[in-house]
Amino acid sequence: DYLVQLGHREIGFIGFPNSEKYQAFWHKLEQLELRYNPHWVQFLQLPDVEPGILAGFHAMQAMLAEGSLPTSVLATNDLVAMG
Repeated sequence: DYLVQLGHREIGFIGFPNSEKYQAFWHKLEQLELRYNPHWVQFLQLPDVEPGILAGFHAMQAMLAEGSLPTSVLATNDLVAMG
């Protein structure tokens, strides 16, 4: 809700598939009638996940490589967001 109040309509996600945070992200987009773009979603995988900052950095690099970027990105935690 906060990102939408700031004017964001293209929101990405970096985190774990099937997590509560991902489910909440998906449902909120649906509720607000915002577009889900798979290019704006990067999943972290267990048990091979790197330390948070590095994992976030690599996930964002992959998103940047897609070419089309969201105006904001939700990250699963602060360390991933810093990356």
